[in-house]
Amino acid sequence: MIQRSGVNEISATKLARIEAKSRQEPSLVFNNLGHIIDEDLLRECYRSLDGSKAVGIDGVTKDAYGKDLEENLKGLLHRIRKGTYIPKPSRTVEIPKLDGTTRPLAIGCTEDKIVQSACKCILERIFEPLFLPVSFGFRPGCSPHKALVALDGHLKSQNNGAVVDVDLRKAFDTIPHNHLEEMLRRKISDARFLHLLLKLIRSEIIGDDDKVRQQSCGVPQGSILSPLLCNIFLHHVVDEWFSEMNAREFAGFCTLTRFADDLVFTAPYIASAEKLHSALSVRLQAFGMTLHEGKTRVILNGKRAATAAANGGVEVPGFTFLGFLHVWGRSKKSENG
Repeated sequence: MIQRSGVNEISATKLARIEAKSRQEPSLVFNNLGHIIDEDLLRECYRSLDGSKAVGIDGVTKDAYGKDLEENLKGLLHRIRKGTYIPKPSRTVEIPKLDGTTRPLAIGCTEDKIVQSACKCILERIFEPLFLPVSFGFRPGCSPHKALVALDGHLKSQNNGAVVDVDLRKAFDTIPHNHLEEMLRRKISDARFLHLLLKLIRSEIIGDDDKVRQQSCGVPQGSILSPLLCNIFLHHVVDEWFSEMNAREFAGFCTLTRFADDLVFTAPYIASAEKLHSALSVRLQAFGMTLHEGKTRVILNGKRAATAAANGGVEVPGFTFLGFLHVWGRSKKSENG
């Protein structure tokens, strides 16, 4: 069982039972989850919040909410259980990216962050045992370093193969809510808990123009739930699909390393990589997502490919994953590198 900090013993026991059931019975559908959200869990979720983060549209800081914490949590729990809790709109700000574009960052209110955190605690226990080893982003016990180590091993294992360097076009912003809801319903039949989740997923946002908008797709980056929701979506759309296709079409010789919406495939042959690239494009389109074809590339990979390129006076193209440039070159420490 994966250990998490910041959850009291009673809540931890309830959550551990969910995780154990999900691990033992992968096909199990959970139908009684709402009771796990109680004052104790909400209190621990409040304590886990980073009080230095930007404040939501109501202007209530973590410290201000905590001045009457017990009464606030009682009222919050009452609204959750009565079904009258409604999350406040999140303000979105545009954050510059290295390529000159921007990405929207959602800033939620303190109380909504508490609810998101509580739902995340439950969802994580259901889905974490189901996630595949190819996924490294925003998971307990995983890290960018582990993803880079895994990818390094995959790259070196392909002597004369190819890489599919994938760029998903605005992945977080384009996840269709109808497909995401269907994936959640495969594992959750508790109507009240599902209703709460869908309220959070569909909550309104306020842009730079101060207009309130209802979301029909997307899980705003910056929210507590969005990385997990993205993992759930891409687990079904990419990870499981690739696992089946790899076994069926490529005898298990292709690999995938995924960190949230950053993906890199390796293949033993350039033809296999091109076939994988085409199939991935079709698969994503079926679920409302697209590849950024201007940034997604199939490139040569492996020692033999790099040696042949060097003998011809050129280099095998490199690619960037998690901020690190990956490129084949001659090692200065080894005559055979």
